[in-house]
Amino acid sequence: MELNKYSKNITSYGVQPAAQAMLHAIGLKKEDSKVLIALDVNPVKLKKRGSRYTDYKKNLQNYLNENPDFDYEITQKPKGGNGLVGNIMNAFSRVKSEYVLIVQHDMPFYEKEINIHKIMEDMDRNPKLKHVRFNKRSNIPRGFDGENKALFGKQEKEKNYTYTRTGGWSDNNHICLASYYRKIVFPRCKPRGFMEKFLNGTHKRGSGNNKMNPIFGTYLYGPRKQEPQIWHKNGRKFLANK
Repeated sequence: MELNKYSKNITSYGVQPAAQAMLHAIGLKKEDSKVLIALDVNPVKLKKRGSRYTDYKKNLQNYLNENPDFDYEITQKPKGGNGLVGNIMNAFSRVKSEYVLIVQHDMPFYEKEINIHKIMEDMDRNPKLKHVRFNKRSNIPRGFDGENKALFGKQEKEKNYTYTRTGGWSDNNHICLASYYRKIVFPRCKPRGFMEKFLNGTHKRGSGNNKMNPIFGTYLYGPRKQEPQIWHKNGRKFLANK
């Protein structure tokens, strides 16, 4: 499941009911945002799940009706499925905001003093900041962020926060302009597959390529060595241990 929150300024993807408090904590309010919950299920797995998925959708809708903290809309990819990227493409047909906040359903924010509106203000002031990600690690050159260490670490100190450049592109919780997806992300992706597969890396079209990186404008929220801002609940592993 992914969530897309949009208003005059923002849209977000990837939230569960438990994430309502999280959205409030990072400065979002009902009057300035809307949440799109983009459901993504593999057709093969759907058959195995039987009525459980139908029950889940019903329970989710009932919960949202009873807890109207935000304006919600649930979207689902077309029958037959069209992949992870295709699911986001489908949800984007409902996006009318200037900014989008992508939030994975199993990657909640820690209780930090993050204000999304202040981040948007910084991004408006500095066009280099095109894709600002909230890291699940400390801001050090590891994983995708360490594939091109020469690109990692330059800091942009703005009015509200500091941001650290990285060559890594990830769909982990991040904020960007809606136009960024339409002009940069979707044209480089195919409906089936992970966005990182198409966008990340040091190859000639990847975000980790020295010449291409300014196009992707990938930055981490916070200065170098900033502590993690989100964490991975890993629901699949949790259920496997039940």
